[in-house]
Amino acid sequence: MSIRSHLNQRLNLCFFIRVFPAGQQGSILIATIIAMTIIATLGTTMYSYVSTSNLNQIASMSDTKAYYLAESGGHFAVKQLTSIDSGNSTARNTLLASLASTPYTVSNTGQFQLQNFTYSTSPGFHEYRFSAKGSPTDGLASRSINYIIKVPNAAGESIPFTGTGHTLNTNNWEVTGSADLDSGDNKVALNDGSGNTQISMNWTNASSTLPNLLDTWNDSGGFLTYEVQAKFRLSTDHDVLAGISFRLNTGPTSSINDDSFYGASYLWCKDHTDLATFCGSDTSKTYIILWRQASNGAKTIIGKQLASSVPTSPSLVSSGKLVSWATLVVRVQEQLNPTTLNRENLIYVFAGSPNGSPSWNQKGTTEWSYSNLSAVKWSTSFSGTDCSGGELSCVSDPTLTTSNFASQTPNEIGLHAFGNEKAEVTDLGLRFNFNGGQATTY
Repeated sequence: MSIRSHLNQRLNLCFFIRVFPAGQQGSILIATIIAMTIIATLGTTMYSYVSTSNLNQIASMSDTKAYYLAESGGHFAVKQLTSIDSGNSTARNTLLASLASTPYTVSNTGQFQLQNFTYSTSPGFHEYRFSAKGSPTDGLASRSINYIIKVPNAAGESIPFTGTGHTLNTNNWEVTGSADLDSGDNKVALNDGSGNTQISMNWTNASSTLPNLLDTWNDSGGFLTYEVQAKFRLSTDHDVLAGISFRLNTGPTSSINDDSFYGASYLWCKDHTDLATFCGSDTSKTYIILWRQASNGAKTIIGKQLASSVPTSPSLVSSGKLVSWATLVVRVQEQLNPTTLNRENLIYVFAGSPNGSPSWNQKGTTEWSYSNLSAVKWSTSFSGTDCSGGELSCVSDPTLTTSNFASQTPNEIGLHAFGNEKAEVTDLGLRFNFNGGQATTY
């Protein structure tokens, strides 16, 4: 298979080309690629480029070769740039120097030159800019393509809890219920009293310092895939449920009851009096649950699993209770169902114990290595569609997707607590992926 055939299988292309006609033979043709956006199906990169060329009419075939050479050079650089940890300055600078050091020869065709590399960062991302110039062996034309490459930060983005006194920064957070900030310890107490609480990312605020989710949605072709994690500690005198909200659309009132969202939560069932919907008749047990709330407040349990049966080392529970600062991770991957072509969310939940050695999953850390986390497999109360080949570790659900994200701009991500008992949360982290609607396998 040729290099170009292979690359075309890996990329989704959407472009419009306008060529200004020549007045006579030998005049200059300027070909400009307008609004060309390429979403890499590797799930790691978005990049765009603009191309210009100078040539004679009789050199149009040579120009085509020049364009393919420049495009091949760009693809070669993209593959190299996305294969490293961009946060490692030594690896990054070494690679940039190597890529720009010499022209690359393509046998019997010509060469391409990579140059003008720059690097910058934005919340959650690394960005590279460079040009690739293609020159066929006949010397009749050349083509330069300018690339902008946006790579999600593999280390994720820590979302610190900031504010004044015990109050969260309203530029970054919307609060429904009781949320008591301890900025010195980067933690928030939810439901420090009674009732239900939801805090959500206020990323649309003009003064927000949070990543812009609409940019990310646009960059990935109108799909939104990300991973969220946090650590939780539950008080255990009464029933309490606390976890991560995602695909969150807050309702018009100040109550959590008209919010629509998915929840991935730790659940302590003390006496099943406060949270009978989730606990049933169970007492003195800790669960992990995946559930969904509609805008009318109706709650549906998608999956439920005893925390003690999740194979973390050591266990997530002690004497039936959740250990303090247990990690919970959600990955929600949006894609088109390959059969129905309808949008769906592929939802994975992972957990980690803070008491192991080495020190991954300890309080004060964020852990994105799935070898140090355990997938939750929904052995009980499973009402979703299994997308994991029978393991029940992946749920496919089309209920809450981002098809109207640009017009609605929902809060999308938050943290919640239900019941009449306190829950504490810390170490909130966020990591993005570009998938272009394509599946990624862990």
